[in-house]
Amino acid sequence: MSIQTSFEPAIARQQRQGTRADLVRLVRVLAAAAVLTALLVSFNPFPTNIATGDGVILNRVGYSLLAAFVLGTHVVVTDPRILKHLLNPWWLLLLLPLPLSLWGAGWPPTGVRAMLFTFSTMLAATGVLTLPPDARGFRTALILACGAVLALSYAGVIIIPDRAIHTAAEVEAEHAGLWRGIYAHKNITGPVMAVIVFAGIYVVRSGRPLVGAALTVLGLVFLFKTGSKTSLALVPLIAAMALLGPVLLGRGRTALALFLAVAGMLALTLGAVIVPVFGDILHSLIPGTTFTGRTDLWQFALDLAAPLPWTGHGYENFWTTSYVEFAEKPFELDWDMRGAANAHNSYLDVVLQLGWPAVAIVLLVILVFPLVDYARCRPDVENRRLADFFVMVLGFMLLNAALESFFFDREKQAWLLAWIAVVGLRFTSRMTADP
Repeated sequence: MSIQTSFEPAIARQQRQGTRADLVRLVRVLAAAAVLTALLVSFNPFPTNIATGDGVILNRVGYSLLAAFVLGTHVVVTDPRILKHLLNPWWLLLLLPLPLSLWGAGWPPTGVRAMLFTFSTMLAATGVLTLPPDARGFRTALILACGAVLALSYAGVIIIPDRAIHTAAEVEAEHAGLWRGIYAHKNITGPVMAVIVFAGIYVVRSGRPLVGAALTVLGLVFLFKTGSKTSLALVPLIAAMALLGPVLLGRGRTALALFLAVAGMLALTLGAVIVPVFGDILHSLIPGTTFTGRTDLWQFALDLAAPLPWTGHGYENFWTTSYVEFAEKPFELDWDMRGAANAHNSYLDVVLQLGWPAVAIVLLVILVFPLVDYARCRPDVENRRLADFFVMVLGFMLLNAALESFFFDREKQAWLLAWIAVVGLRFTSRMTADP
């Protein structure tokens, strides 16, 4: 009896500590899920094609508070070893062209606000990786966030189809009937659904086949209904490369193959407009292709970019400004693209806003270095699964970027997901993920 009594306080103390640790773990996982859900859903779901002032303000306030919360968790919760890896000088170099581009720009206040908002969302995105205490916690947060996107998107299609499905009354009437879910456009929805498919594959491989299969199937169905041909073509290609490549080629050669795929995509898209040889190759492979008029848009943008090749016109200081609006009408091209919102090519938009040197930095920091991290992934099973998931996300986004614009766009989920993948790959090459 005396022995039992003497051990009771120690046992009770251990139980209390265990309960407290479980509670802290639950709070951190739910916080990560909330951050990722907010980043994916935004604070203004089901917007119209034309962003309203209220929606923009909601997102600005919401993401700013989210960034402040994540910054607070970095100070209080995040392991110093993780913070060391977050303070990467190359990432600072990636962001440096944004403020430099605004020096002497035509509309600097617009660019400054956009830049601060971009920094805030990128900071908030790091919390998705630092808040979960282990890989299992990250998977739970990922499942909850992806589930929220799917639930809201499918509910929108059923309950408010005029807000979740493109209609003939919109500017791009040709998209009528295509699903967009909680997002403003099908080309935003497509990449998010692609990542949900990749998340489902990762969850299946991590020992939760039913949940993972549900995410994969529901994501694929919605992706198909968006009519996003690029996303539908890239998903199986990227998944096969990430899952079979390490087995057949090894991680180093798989990383090289992905690098060559991005280089080839750039050569046959934007490169086909700049270099005649690439154009000849493209038209020999796909005669008469213009990527739905994108080649004309790229030629128009390159002509306007010519006066400022090294510095660009300033972040958020090119499209939708008077510089483009009052440019000479391009009669030699098939359509008047002076009202375009972007270049439909992320790499070209970096040139237009930040200059050619910034493109080199972008390619180095979000393509070369992450692929090196992927090749150097620690050999633990959990690290490999995580690295495969992150490289699927990043590879998809980098290839999709040749036909869509989202780099440094604080309101595009594609950019935030690509950034999470870049940070995640750095972690998998430097730390062992607890299962």
